[in-house]
Amino acid sequence: MTLEICTGCKRRCTFNSAPITNEYSIDIEQPYYIPALGNTIIAAYYDNNGKKHTTPLCKTAQEAQELAKHISTFCCNHSQNAK
Repeated sequence: MTLEICTGCKRRCTFNSAPITNEYSIDIEQPYYIPALGNTIIAAYYDNNGKKHTTPLCKTAQEAQELAKHISTFCCNHSQNAK
């Protein structure tokens, strides 16, 4: 699978995912995924209004990568947010 790359700044982070287990799930062996930008796991983020969001666990790596793509738009280095 080819990872997409953010074009919001010169860092060119990849929209990634990291496998994680949810110890509070009935099926503890079921892998979940959490979004990552490059090698940085995103456990929480702030939107453009300053509201903090806890990042949900995703059932698939692709779903986590799509969420990483969405979260990247709130990055302070992203061209739409740079001042």
